[in-house]
Amino acid sequence: TRSNYRRLKKDNLIDTENVADVAGTLAAAHLVGRSRMKKFKIDGKDRTDANGVYSSYYYANVGTVMANSTDCPD
Repeated sequence: TRSNYRRLKKDNLIDTENVADVAGTLAAAHLVGRSRMKKFKIDGKDRTDANGVYSSYYYANVGTVMANSTDCPD
């Protein structure tokens, strides 16, 4: 996860001020792969993982859960 965070942040694909974006992006990158998540964030190509679940599903659902949870420590 740390590697995905660094690479996606370097590519300006994570809004570090937005908990939902960070959580959703990292969850999707972990489950569908960083390159597939990059394609989703850049040009909207929504890919699936080995179970047929789309990156947009992970992004939206994990992001929503985290945004509605307590604040993460700095």
